[in-house]
Amino acid sequence: DLGLKSRMVERIRAMNRTRIQKEKVETREFKPVSVKTRIGFDHCAIEEWAQHLLETEPACISIHGRTLKQMYTGHADWEAIGRAVQIAKGSQTLMMVNGDLNDAHEIVKRIRETGVDGVLLGRGSLGNPWIFSHKDWIRQQAQQSGCLPEKEEWVEPARRFRVLLEHARYFEEVRGVQRFAGMRKHFGWYCKGLPKAAELRNRMCQTKNSNEVALILDEYSREFQHLFSP
Repeated sequence: DLGLKSRMVERIRAMNRTRIQKEKVETREFKPVSVKTRIGFDHCAIEEWAQHLLETEPACISIHGRTLKQMYTGHADWEAIGRAVQIAKGSQTLMMVNGDLNDAHEIVKRIRETGVDGVLLGRGSLGNPWIFSHKDWIRQQAQQSGCLPEKEEWVEPARRFRVLLEHARYFEEVRGVQRFAGMRKHFGWYCKGLPKAAELRNRMCQTKNSNEVALILDEYSREFQHLFSP
């Protein structure tokens, strides 16, 4: 009854036969729908856009604080995000946001400023999967006010290297050694803040498999043994 072409209808029926051993589903189920968007195309139009989206009553709206034209350049516009959150106040739609969130303190600060329901993490988690271990602390601090207590977020090199190598081996296992070059972009994020980070990254970016990565990490650990002592 949607006016689909007969070829598309047959494809759907074939998929249903494979998936549920039936051509048609007897009853329709309503599923919650979320929307992931930005603050605008080439300029900020988030007020009008958010209001338009809210009229459809989605379960959740997630906003990235840049325009599409910006891609990932410049800085996220958190004032615009805050305005969108205020527009959604009183609705049944959850508001989630993201953009330039790289540590627990920054996340708490933005939640307090905007009153948003939650945040999404993308590039901030690259080379830093430990950021998710702070979620209980973030939730607790976001509900309070005043100065934030110190939060130790430095991850010791030994732990970083263990996860880096585990990541490389999983990548190799899933994607195959012939596609290992796709793993190289992650090395720089894991090395950030370490002595001679650029040199270490450059060496690992010439590797062809996880065993070569392991050898380089072992050599680095021996050169900077003081960083790996208990």
